[in-house]
Amino acid sequence: MHTHSKLIVGFLRFVEAVKKASAYGAVWMYVFRELWHAIDLCEKHVCEEESCVNEPAVHEVDEAVAFWTGTLEGIDGSGSGVLAYGLAEKRCPQFTTCGINGDSEEGNAKANIDAFAVFNDLSQSIVDNRCEDAQANTDRLIQLAAIPLIQGALTYAHETGEEMDTTDKAEAEGATFAFLVLPIVHACSPDDAATIYDRLKTGQENNADYAAVKLAFENNYECMGITAADIGVFNKAASEDESAGTESSSTATETGSSSSGNMGSSSSGNTGDSGSTGGSAPLASGAGTLPFAASLSLAIAAFAFML
Repeated sequence: MHTHSKLIVGFLRFVEAVKKASAYGAVWMYVFRELWHAIDLCEKHVCEEESCVNEPAVHEVDEAVAFWTGTLEGIDGSGSGVLAYGLAEKRCPQFTTCGINGDSEEGNAKANIDAFAVFNDLSQSIVDNRCEDAQANTDRLIQLAAIPLIQGALTYAHETGEEMDTTDKAEAEGATFAFLVLPIVHACSPDDAATIYDRLKTGQENNADYAAVKLAFENNYECMGITAADIGVFNKAASEDESAGTESSSTATETGSSSSGNMGSSSSGNTGDSGSTGGSAPLASGAGTLPFAASLSLAIAAFAFML
């Protein structure tokens, strides 16, 4: 391949890495940065009154919800977002993991339904100054956040393996989704992580082997705190139906806004009921623009992973 062609291929891969690593990697990490800060504030909180709310800590949870969701989802989750919430909504019809029971192609993603129930519990744990419970809630959110990332990796393992898609876009997306979840897999099994890496790195030229990637993930579900039912089974027909609405690339313009559907208002510590109903994605005040340094470092790391 000529040097010029290699540069074009490299740039196309970099573009896909930037889009996916920014929306699903940098923001994903920032969600948990906010929650860990909330726990730190919880542990340092001294309440000299019979009843007092640790407002700064509750506000951190508020911001975590905002970064998980983004503004494009609207106050009830009926919008079309581009962050973690939107990814789970996109993948659930493709893996039949929508709805309260996680067995439908319609409704909200069960991963999001479960996540907002945990967010509500976490916010109340902070209000009650139950810091250990807040840490347990955060650990559970990390497990739930991995679900759509694994589904993304499996989607592109199928596309580049079973469907023989050798485009730079397909390979780069598969490699980036794998990059984002590989550290969690590696903590459970370095061998299975190596299998996923070898099968989904760019330049694999249809060596993805969907069955091998799927098995490598499945070997570690128990260790990762999730189940095969949480991930579901890839449905190519549903994926083709969904492809009419492609993933947006405009992720860096996400900004926060206040809304009447707030969960865990930092002024009162009250929690909404959206997580238990599974029908809404409450937004909170305080969401800012995408952390540039985190986005750039993740994109560069993802690009290096592909080479």
